[in-house]
Formats: sequence, structure tokens, C-alpha cells
Amino acid sequence: MSKYLGEVAIVIGADNVLQNAVVVHTEVEFVPMYEEQPLFTEVDQALRSRGFSFHTFAGFAGRAFKAMQADNINATMSQYIWSEAIYVKDFTALDDLTRDQLLKQSFILHEVYGSFDLVHHCLCAHDRKTGGSLAPRYLAKFGTVS
Repeated sequence: MSKYLGEVAIVIGADNVLQNAVVVHTEVEFVPMYEEQPLFTEVDQALRSRGFSFHTFAGFAGRAFKAMQADNINATMSQYIWSEAIYVKDFTALDDLTRDQLLKQSFILHEVYGSFDLVHHCLCAHDRKTGGSLAPRYLAKFGTVS
């Protein structure tokens, strides 16, 4: 049996799929909920070693260390227990991606996550490869989004 469990085992077993993936959305835990459960740091290391960079969290969930309200035992107080983490192909090496990968990553980041700044960064890399003008056109349309 592998020493890795959960999300880390999936990342390790998905090398072929991850070669073509441009965005990974995964659950991560900061506090173990199960015996020998890998935590955020192990998931982060596994994805970084496969060419991904952490981008953002999509919400947080947690609990109080000990229930303080009888009517709401799930009230989050100071301890976050888990979140969903979004990773992208390493944004410091976008020139290594294909034109199609850059467009796919841009589309996902725009439509799903509203990551306008990173989309623009990806489109700049695409324009360098193609001599196109997607980045300035995107900036003109979405550059003032608050």
C-alpha cells in the first residue's frame, strides 16, 4: 500500500492527465480529519513538483475547537479546517505552454474564477507566441473590473 492517501495519491497517479491539464481544483485540509491524512502542504508539494503553482483558495470551512454554541456546533471561529485550492500551470513559465494551453487556461480562469489579472498575463504570453493582440483587447474590456 502506498504511503500516500487521498488527494496526494490522486495527484501522483495522474501524471499523464496532469501533463495536459492547465488548472487543478482540489480540496485541501489544514487540520487532519482522518488518520494519516495528507494536509495542504503535501498536496501543494505534489502539485508544484508537477509544474503547477498555487493560485487561490475558493472559500474556507472550519469549526470551533470546542462547540461554544449549543444551537450551532459547526460555527467557524478561529480555526480553518479545509478549503478548495486552485492551481494553474506555473505562471512564471507561461512561455513553456502551448498556444492552446494558454487559451484554455485563460478561458477557465476567466469564466470559473474571475481571475482577470492572471488571464491577462496568460494572454500576453499567447500574444508573444502568435504576434496577436488578445491581451490588449482583453484589458480594454475587463481591465476595470473591480
